[in-house]
Amino acid sequence: MLKDHRKLVFEPGGSRRTLPNLRQSDILSGGDEGHLELPDQREEQTNDPGYDFAYTDPDGQFVAVQVKLGSGPGKTLEKWARFPSDRGYPFDRTELWLLDRGSLTLQIWSAGRNEPDAQFGLAEVVETGVNPDISNRRSSQKIDSARVEERVARWVEQVEALFTQIEGWVEPNGYSVDRTQTVSMNEEMMQRFAVAAVRLPMLRIRKGTRVAATIFPVGLWVIGANGRVDVLTPSGGATIINASDTPNDPIWMIYSSPGSKAVRLDQQHLIAAIQ
Repeated sequence: MLKDHRKLVFEPGGSRRTLPNLRQSDILSGGDEGHLELPDQREEQTNDPGYDFAYTDPDGQFVAVQVKLGSGPGKTLEKWARFPSDRGYPFDRTELWLLDRGSLTLQIWSAGRNEPDAQFGLAEVVETGVNPDISNRRSSQKIDSARVEERVARWVEQVEALFTQIEGWVEPNGYSVDRTQTVSMNEEMMQRFAVAAVRLPMLRIRKGTRVAATIFPVGLWVIGANGRVDVLTPSGGATIINASDTPNDPIWMIYSSPGSKAVRLDQQHLIAAIQ
C-alpha cells in the first residue's frame, strides 16, 4: 500500500470520527506523502460504531479501518476480518491499525497474514508553550508524551497516598472506608499525547450504615492547581487541591465551601468536612 517511512495524511472528509490516539503530527515524515481519500457518497458509513474510518486505496479497494493500542493483533484481527460480511457492509477488505506506544510504531495488519503489511515510525508527540504541571501558567518547557505519562503516574501515586492518609484520619473516629471502586482518568492532555487511560481509586466513607462522604479525584490538569479531589456529602461537600508549584511534593489544601478560604488539609478539617 504505502511505503515505509512515508507520512500518512488523513483526508476522509468531515464525517470521520476523531481518533484521540492518532493525529497527523504523530507520524514521522520521511519522504513523499500518501493521501487516503474517502468518496463523498460513502461518508455516512464512517459513523458506524464498528470501525474508526474508511478509505479507498490506490487499487480502488474500499477499506474499513479499526485503530487499536497494542503490540500485536491477537484475536482482534480474526474477529475484525469477519466484520464487514457479518454486518453486510460493502467493504473490499479490512485493516487493523495497531499503535504501539512502547516501540513508537504504527503497524497495519490485514487478515490472513502473519506479519504486518506496513510499519511506520511514530513521532513522539511534542509541543512547547504549555506547562503540563500547572495548566494556567505558560512555560517554554518542552512537553512530550513521556513527560505526560510520568506526570500521570506521579498523580496516581499522590492520590493513593492521600487516600491512605485520609483512611488513617477517619477510622479512629468511628468511620469505615470502602476503597474498592475506581474511576477512569483520561484527560485531554493524555489524549493529545496518546497516553493510555488509567484507573484511580475513590473512597466511600461510612458512619455505620450511612454514607458520610464520597471522595474522588476530579482531574490533574485543572486551573489554579496541580490536581483536584472532590469530597461529596449529603449536605454538600468540599474541594481538595494540590497547591504546590511543583508536581513532586503535593501541598493539599481544602475549601469547605465555594468562596471560602482554603486551609491546609489535616485531620481536623477533613473530619469537619464529612460530618
